[in-house]
Amino acid sequence: MKMRWYGTATINIIHNDGDILFDPFIARNPWLDCGTAEELTGLGDIFITHGHLDHVSDVPLISAMGTRRVFCSPETAEILSEEGASTELIVAVKPGDVIKNGPFKIKVLASQHCQSDPILIIKTLTSPRMLKHYNVVLPMIKEHLKFKMGNVLAYQIEAEGKTILHLGSLNLSNEEIYPEKIDVLTLPFQGRADVSLYALQFVKRIKPRALFLHHFDNTFPPISNNIDYREFVKSVQHLFPDMNIIIPVYRKQYSV
Repeated sequence: MKMRWYGTATINIIHNDGDILFDPFIARNPWLDCGTAEELTGLGDIFITHGHLDHVSDVPLISAMGTRRVFCSPETAEILSEEGASTELIVAVKPGDVIKNGPFKIKVLASQHCQSDPILIIKTLTSPRMLKHYNVVLPMIKEHLKFKMGNVLAYQIEAEGKTILHLGSLNLSNEEIYPEKIDVLTLPFQGRADVSLYALQFVKRIKPRALFLHHFDNTFPPISNNIDYREFVKSVQHLFPDMNIIIPVYRKQYSV
């Protein structure tokens, strides 16, 4: 299998002639050169982890430009329908469902959203970046309120004897059984002031052969930020010296 990152949590997984796309989002930061609507429309069926704006707000546009199906929770399906996405292309799924999509076998798993801490919230709200981007703060808040989180899902993707576990937010459910010692864990790296320490617990729990970091970029300032992952990488290398850590570059293809 191969993987490409288009910013935020937008990940494309490819195998032979098939591919699938997770959480497509077009960056609100004009200084970033990541995924465009035209690029994302040309990719495979869409799978959504949860309903926040940086995971689904562009899905109606991308879906309308093509004929790709959209797999998501019932709550997110309702919001996407209200936002103009074709109901004929929306497929509501729940934990336990197994989907055959081209060369992929995809199991839907329950997950949880990252629990933001008060320190990060205070730092974000009092940052000078709020003044710098004052013109987008109110519209972004309104948009955020419109796109409700809904149930959070994770996806277990299997093809050619390999397994990828994709997370859209930095957390796991205590009620779910996740595959361990898999080939790749996609790890969203944003949402906590102590993100390096917080993220480490999930690496210890899953013990993947490789990590694919994402969501560490500044795609919707001033809410998002560029996250320094160097301390986290050092900690993982110390605990798991044989683990491959992929810090992806936009659009570059990685074999896993």
